[in-house]
Amino acid sequence: MKMLHESRRNGIAPIVVILTLIAVALIAPGTAAAFKLSFHTVSLHVRRRDGITPVIGTVVIIAVTLIAAVAVTGFSFGLFSSFTSSPEVTAIGSSVSASGLTGGAGTSLTATCATASSVSYVQLTNTGTASITVNGGTMIFGGSTVPISTASCGTGQVPLIAGGTIYVQLSAPTKLKPTATAGEQYLVSLVLANGVTIPVSGTFLA
Repeated sequence: MKMLHESRRNGIAPIVVILTLIAVALIAPGTAAAFKLSFHTVSLHVRRRDGITPVIGTVVIIAVTLIAAVAVTGFSFGLFSSFTSSPEVTAIGSSVSASGLTGGAGTSLTATCATASSVSYVQLTNTGTASITVNGGTMIFGGSTVPISTASCGTGQVPLIAGGTIYVQLSAPTKLKPTATAGEQYLVSLVLANGVTIPVSGTFLA
């Protein structure tokens, strides 16, 4: 045992110790029992030394892998959230006046975005995470399709902010032809800056 500890402290490889003990056993048969005990002790120390290092290495690798996975996951989800930010717009109401918009020879409507309603309007809400603007649209009634241009809803104008509500006010520079009547159906389709079309239908008011 003393020789074993001395050899470990002096850096002698366990194989040298084993060979030395074998030589002693051959020279002095009476030391067989001591040799057997010492050989077992050396084997035990070798197994311990050989076994501890792989276990520690495995634990370190697992820990580093877990830390890297957490970091990559957090980074990826952060990028994913920023890249998938988008508006979610729906029409929640409309009101269109037959006498206010029709009864002339006009061929187009103008949309003005505001935070208050008017006689003729479409109300939009944005439940998404990004702002958006209205780029135009159409209104269909009486077999005619009337284009809608934007006055203050376009790019750089009044946006429909994330979590906000806006009124797209409809006006006619010249009243439209044909003349609509109260109770007649209409379909307004508003086109957003991202190309999405928001339809809303209803019946004309007087």
